[in-house]
Amino acid sequence: MLRACFRRAQHSLARSTTIVQPLPCEGRGNHKLCIESTDAWRVHSIGAVQDQAPKQHNHDNGQEWAAAIQDLVKQDTQKPPSERIDSVVWQVESASEPTPEMWRALDGLSPKHLSILAGYEEEFTFEGLKTLKRPWTELETLTLRDNIKASVIDNAPDYFSRISALTLEWCCSQNLVPPGATRLKELRIIENNACDMFAYAVDNPQNPNLAGQLEVLDIQTTNGCDMTHGYEPQDFRNRLQKCTRLRELYYAACISDGLDVNVAAYIPSSVETVGLRFTRSLPFLRSFEDWFSHAADSSWLPHLKRFKMAVDPESALRDLESEDGIVVVPENYSAKRFDQEFEEKKSKLYELLRRNKPSLALL
Repeated sequence: MLRACFRRAQHSLARSTTIVQPLPCEGRGNHKLCIESTDAWRVHSIGAVQDQAPKQHNHDNGQEWAAAIQDLVKQDTQKPPSERIDSVVWQVESASEPTPEMWRALDGLSPKHLSILAGYEEEFTFEGLKTLKRPWTELETLTLRDNIKASVIDNAPDYFSRISALTLEWCCSQNLVPPGATRLKELRIIENNACDMFAYAVDNPQNPNLAGQLEVLDIQTTNGCDMTHGYEPQDFRNRLQKCTRLRELYYAACISDGLDVNVAAYIPSSVETVGLRFTRSLPFLRSFEDWFSHAADSSWLPHLKRFKMAVDPESALRDLESEDGIVVVPENYSAKRFDQEFEEKKSKLYELLRRNKPSLALL
């Protein structure tokens, strides 16, 4: 059954020339160039300090905007390497943006980090980025937010294949990993069909060694939009197990499709750091024997150094749905009681881990 997937409401942008409050200039890097292109194009802020008062430049048309950006780029090229813009954070308005003209206005920058956030249409394009005279070959990390089209990667520059870290936030697609991504070590997929996208990426013949090269994996799937493209939870777990070089695993899941149970056996033995977060799910609570049996085995995760398991304190208490789609939680069973039982089981789990791995940091 297909589910509707929803991005975060605060990212929804109306088509308007009204000046709105700028979003925080998120993303990696020390010197960020933050751009929001709406009908009234403008630069929000430039600087190393994220919460400083933003410099705003309002322009009536693209020519004035481009001239202002080109002047900014010229100034940037004259700075020492340590002071140059190393991160571009761009919130776009329509699916046709950034246009080739907008990208060319940035010709001369050499960022290491690029974050792009889709607007109302949940699409954007990288095609114009290929027209730069000075390609962004120093790019190391890429963040895509609210995109629903896999074709965005098909139209991207070839050097996207050389990034080392990819983050997909509230996207909804099948595969957004650049082809030939042989240097990709960190993959973070946040919400919507996160497990689907991970499985597609591992199965993609254009990246045949992806599972064997990942070192950091962060999967968050808590809004019930996963397993909509022909995959089952076991398919996700099997692909997780293939990540034989993984050092850090961060996994957040909910009751939907049973993605919050039967995970322990599929965590690769190479993992050193495990961070787990689940919602208040009775099937998850009932499945603790699986965690106990693995924690009691001294050979389980032999390289483990840090371990954390938590439950989202804001999540609703849920049980499995009946055939008529109704969720029935046992009478007089409260979220408070769930939390108490979880803490008891978590304490037992931590004690088993501590017994077999005395130097393990339990967070």
